[in-house]
Amino acid sequence: MDQLRSDIWCAAFVRRHNDLGQFCVVAQKGDPVAGQTIYANKCASCHGANGEGVEGKGKGVAGWTMTAAEFEDILRTGGKGKLGNEHLFGPLQISPSGMENLYVFVQTLLKK
Repeated sequence: MDQLRSDIWCAAFVRRHNDLGQFCVVAQKGDPVAGQTIYANKCASCHGANGEGVEGKGKGVAGWTMTAAEFEDILRTGGKGKLGNEHLFGPLQISPSGMENLYVFVQTLLKK
């Protein structure tokens, strides 16, 4: 992830595939470019620069369809402990706006 993927955003919209395999546009809060920076610093080493996953470290996150609340639960509680402590990002480690930014960026990672 050498460059910020500013091509992924236009105002407050993110492109992603819907269930029919067609592109749709969904309004979102958050800044995906800021989210990309958080992802690069905290997530990419285990989940891959493009969300493809890293064998023996972490599953791919590209193409996830979870809600913002589900995403935050995984990051704040480790999926209620199921994923271990490495997914625990309390309020001092990532702000609510940082969480929104990270969520919006992860939603731009389309499964290949």
